Amino acid sequence: MPPLITETSNNSRDSSPSSSKVIYKIIYSPEQDVTYEGDVLLQKDSYVKHGRGILHNHTNGSTIQGYFQNDRIVGYALETLYDNSGRQILSQYEGSFHSSETYTRHGKGKYSWSTGDVYSGTFHMGEISGEGTFTWINGDRFEGSFKKGKMHGQGQKYFYNGDYLQGNFKKNKAHGWAKRLYKDMDSFEGMYYKGEREGYGSYHWSCGDVYVGAWLQGDIVGRGVKALLPLSKSRSSSFNSLLAIENGDDEELNQDDTSLPDVYYGDWDMDLVQDFGIKYYACGDIYAGDFLNNLKHGYGKYTWKNGDVFTGSFVNGSCNGVGMKIFSNGDVYDGNWYEDKASGYGIKYFRNGDVYSGYYLHDEKDGYGLYKWDNGDQYEGYYKDGEQSGFGEQRWRINDCIYRGKWSHNKKNGVGFLKVNINDRDLVFFELWLNGKRLHRIPTQLQWNTNVPTFLQMKNKSQCLEELLKNHWISQI
Repeated sequence: MPPLITETSNNSRDSSPSSSKVIYKIIYSPEQDVTYEGDVLLQKDSYVKHGRGILHNHTNGSTIQGYFQNDRIVGYALETLYDNSGRQILSQYEGSFHSSETYTRHGKGKYSWSTGDVYSGTFHMGEISGEGTFTWINGDRFEGSFKKGKMHGQGQKYFYNGDYLQGNFKKNKAHGWAKRLYKDMDSFEGMYYKGEREGYGSYHWSCGDVYVGAWLQGDIVGRGVKALLPLSKSRSSSFNSLLAIENGDDEELNQDDTSLPDVYYGDWDMDLVQDFGIKYYACGDIYAGDFLNNLKHGYGKYTWKNGDVFTGSFVNGSCNGVGMKIFSNGDVYDGNWYEDKASGYGIKYFRNGDVYSGYYLHDEKDGYGLYKWDNGDQYEGYYKDGEQSGFGEQRWRINDCIYRGKWSHNKKNGVGFLKVNINDRDLVFFELWLNGKRLHRIPTQLQWNTNVPTFLQMKNKSQCLEELLKNHWISQI
């Protein structure tokens, strides 16, 4: 169906670039549902748009105002999209159009939305594609490559809150290698996947901490290294130290430098150290073993800078369970632990040859135990706060001397029996002591191995024995 000419002006005028006569007309095209107002030129019994004019698209409510030549837009034109009422502007485009009768945005141009968003850059067949700048009403701005209306390719995005993101984008999201600087001066450089940190990357905290390793869905997950850096340490030198650790060279961390960081190397899950890992402490200590939620948990080995070494079980960051600690002075403790202290049954080997096997509480001998001195002497009995306290038996190698009785603060205190061997004859005495001072000694006719109660029996009969001594009933024992 040919266009419908609704109005004609006989006033003709010259119009560049052609010297042919043009006239003003209003033409409606039913097939395209568009109306053209402006200059036309008669060619082969039909009118073509030629000169200045406005094209009204009744389908989408848009208008295009510009310069036409042989039905095609030449140069920049202004396209305005209205709402259904035709009064409110929804968007405007000012720029180049494709050299066809489709009047499609193509080339350089600027597109403004009523929301306040603005794009300035390249268009391809009606879509935002190529290099350009998109500015959001909230203050965000992206400069870089676009494809089919989305950020796609290299670019940089400036956020209204002060963040900055530079790198590769895909479908409006960071995808591939990128670097982000946060307003608080934290920064990340590494791989992104669909807008999330994923793959290999490094994160620098403004406080000086650094993490280098694996990421998954924005969280620290997988194998990596994290350094908790003192503020006095420069970020660059600390980061170099961190990379050295990751490459297996921990020589720098063995130097006597109080500004060195705490460094974690191992497996991570949701920003937490999990499973096996190694932690280098700024003080020079090293832990290698199992972790759970950033805490030493499971089996591991802790080495102190002074040379002490613990190997065994950890629970919630502390030595808990069974483990062995080798002290730098040569002592060794092998036994149970609770919250970093020897607690429960254990054996301690002293460098001088002494051996204690028994119970501990908070690193002190507490409860029943057997202490053997290197010279052959020994004590078997009860301890309290690391001292012989309660009933026990001490043997001296010389003269086969044995004292069986009550103790307090490593001193005899209360009733007891003493056996000494003189000229191959055992003599047994009943004694009473007060804070290491003997008050009474009474000889008896008791046989040590048959009549004298053990220290455990004495514990149950201590009051009775004291009464016997006070009333001189020793002959009845």
